Amino acid sequence: MRKVLSLIVCGALAVILSSYAHADVVFDFYQTGVSGSCSISGCGPINPVSPVSILRMTLSNSTETGSATFTGHTPPVVTDPNFRLAESYPTYPAPFTAAIFPPDFGSSGAFPSGYSISWDAANGHLLDVSIAYTAIDDMVSLGLTSGKIGSQNAFGPYCGNEVCAVTGYWTSIPEPSSGSFVLSALMIFGFARGLIRSR
Repeated sequence: MRKVLSLIVCGALAVILSSYAHADVVFDFYQTGVSGSCSISGCGPINPVSPVSILRMTLSNSTETGSATFTGHTPPVVTDPNFRLAESYPTYPAPFTAAIFPPDFGSSGAFPSGYSISWDAANGHLLDVSIAYTAIDDMVSLGLTSGKIGSQNAFGPYCGNEVCAVTGYWTSIPEPSSGSFVLSALMIFGFARGLIRSR
């Protein structure tokens, strides 16, 4: 009986740990500096601000090099089938609104001019990233630590209905489901130990 229980527990733990190992990897861009409204002559000085997350990118793996491109006419070409990009809307009920996600990857009309996105991640750290698009009501041209954003009050509390230069950093954040994977594994392990000891 103990052998049967052990096999069941090992199988359950293997499934849980396998799911955890293949969980999506999420990166947030935190804005730490922003200029005033940009013009043809420039954007003015960057003023420090309290960090606020304005973009969220989701990848399938912690180590991955890939891209997502869309011309606005032909179907998007995306190397990661689970790739997602979400924008921050702090004034809305939901903290993030998905902009590019499967299965159509934003080809339904939100990006009439298309987009060009590439990334290089290793062990849960972004080594390089480039995001460029102009959507119906906002635009992004962002790299690893700086870029420009323009929106109708979409990107955080610091850049209003204008184009601003921004600085900041990308950081990986844990998926909400990651903790539940670990908790489930511990609960199964404890339950099995109790059964085996009671035999």
